[in-house]
Amino acid sequence: MLSALLGVIAVGVYLPRRLVPVILVLAMVTAGALWLAQGLGGVLTGMATDPASGPLLALLALTCWPQPARPEAAPEPAAPSPAAAAVPAPAGSQP
Repeated sequence: MLSALLGVIAVGVYLPRRLVPVILVLAMVTAGALWLAQGLGGVLTGMATDPASGPLLALLALTCWPQPARPEAAPEPAAPSPAAAAVPAPAGSQP
């Protein structure tokens, strides 16, 4: 059952964009559950050499979180060039 859950998580990032956050939360919950099942990596025993990989797996899942889509900006009107502003107006014209 655990291997099926990890398989779903592995292919989950290729699902449609709206489902990716759900899969990533599932991945973080699974990493946390595995970390707890391993006794927090043995940190509270005084014999641990590292906190195990649970927190690192959750952090790795956060790096895959999709960025919000940026709205398309309307093109800005072209500003007059400084050279065009320096050209004198024709004689007899009023500003």
